[in-house]
Amino acid sequence: MTELAVAIVVLGIVLVGLFPLVIDSVRLAVQNAEVAQANRIVATQLDQSRDQLSGLVCSGETNQPIGLTPPDSQKFQADRTVACGADRLATVTIRVQALSADTDTDTIAEATTQVVTAESTP
Repeated sequence: MTELAVAIVVLGIVLVGLFPLVIDSVRLAVQNAEVAQANRIVATQLDQSRDQLSGLVCSGETNQPIGLTPPDSQKFQADRTVACGADRLATVTIRVQALSADTDTDTIAEATTQVVTAESTP
């Protein structure tokens, strides 16, 4: 009986030592899921931007908030910056930030691409 009690105590000590590792791995899994979701949003928005801007005349630089669909709209906010350059190239940047209780928002995912636009008319 004493050996069983000692074994239970030793096992309890080992499990208490492993508990922080389990908590950290759960936090990391949640963080990785959020990053993956933000990357999917960025990829989708880049594709939509290519479709929207291809063939249009580009002028100036704009920064537009992107309306996300629920449940993404509850966790993230996204914006798109379009800067027109020479040679009919528009530089499109999509930035996804996490919405949290903190006042600071952290950029989780960001990507930039160039889109060929229509020639501007003089």
